[in-house]
Amino acid sequence: VGRRMLDYEIVRVQNALVGSSGALAGRGAGLPDGVSAVERFGAEFDALGERCAADVAATALRSAAFLNWRYVERPERSYRALAAGAPGSPEGLAVWRRAELGGTELAFLVEWLVPSGADDAAAALLSAVAAEVRAAGLDALVLWCPEWSPWCADFQERGFRVTPTDYLTTARSWARRFDLVWLRDHW
Repeated sequence: VGRRMLDYEIVRVQNALVGSSGALAGRGAGLPDGVSAVERFGAEFDALGERCAADVAATALRSAAFLNWRYVERPERSYRALAAGAPGSPEGLAVWRRAELGGTELAFLVEWLVPSGADDAAAALLSAVAAEVRAAGLDALVLWCPEWSPWCADFQERGFRVTPTDYLTTARSWARRFDLVWLRDHW
């Protein structure tokens, strides 16, 4: 429908990164030091979104207003948001939720806002998410990440494996300088 009615084109076939919560989780109880649950997003997440946007050529807007709309104010899904860093000064954000895919219940990491170089924040967040996923009785932790992203290699080094999917990332660009080949490599 998107291709026929809206002139969408395929940007990429989307691979999944799949990890085992047991292998990824830290062994402590509760959240690791420096990681806290987020109930609502404040202006400090605007700054985090801007820092993460500086790492890539093109990205979707990630602001407190968007994050609140997407993860706090949407009634049909339940999300768990975790932030690393001092209160009021997040160094990273991870949001996950339970989901069913192909008849299997698993956990999806649906938001990963961690600036490049924030390795301690990334390790703490991933460990915390994996521990929560394991405590929820789920083994598989899944995320979608473009191959060119530095996080793609980082997640693989931490134990995630690339798994092909039938899902497609599609788009339509109205700007010649952002053609589909450019979007594939930068968005």
